[in-house]
Amino acid sequence: MNFDNWINEDRVLKKLNRPYVKEFVELPEVDPTQKYSADPDIQQICEGIDDLVSIPDPVESAKNAFAVTLFCMESMFDCRSKDFLKYAFDMFPDRDYLIVTQPHTIAETSLLSKFSIVNKKSENTFSHVLYVLHRDQLYEQDMHVSRTTKADIDQIMALVQSSGANEKFGEDVLKQITNATTSFASPNLCFCARIDQTVIAAFMISKDVNLDYYISHFHIQD
Repeated sequence: MNFDNWINEDRVLKKLNRPYVKEFVELPEVDPTQKYSADPDIQQICEGIDDLVSIPDPVESAKNAFAVTLFCMESMFDCRSKDFLKYAFDMFPDRDYLIVTQPHTIAETSLLSKFSIVNKKSENTFSHVLYVLHRDQLYEQDMHVSRTTKADIDQIMALVQSSGANEKFGEDVLKQITNATTSFASPNLCFCARIDQTVIAAFMISKDVNLDYYISHFHIQD
């Protein structure tokens, strides 16, 4: 509070017949034995902070991202930009996130098609857009789809049970999948998607299609 403000406030208080009293609020003392983190490296950094301005560099174990700072690609090969992502994560096996920033005036390239845009805060004046990608997003490059076999049924059963479906519905689905997998007479065909030999999805298609019905309603032959 400057001197002019103090005079104005003192005059207001005198008009209200109240004396001006300056109050002091004592801050609680900091317990020197207080633990901020179970990680000894982070605890050491916190104990060394002696002001409210400095932002210390985090410990290496807390760093979980890396950034692309320069990327150039011929426009005719732009569709293959995503091929670099897998190798970028291979260079940093201890990082889970890749971040990219670019001005909002620049058009997105194919490289950013897999990234998620982070919404800006209302008070943010930074002129760039932030993109974030988790390494698990690249699993689709290793996904393979094929006909189910008997060896896949146990994994499909666990997948159906983990989906939260009720018991009766789950049993019916498993019966249809088992029949479509083991019987040539089944009206359905069953396929599953795998990543590293792990079944992540399963679906069935029907062999019986009323083609005349669809021809009468849609321009299929066009």
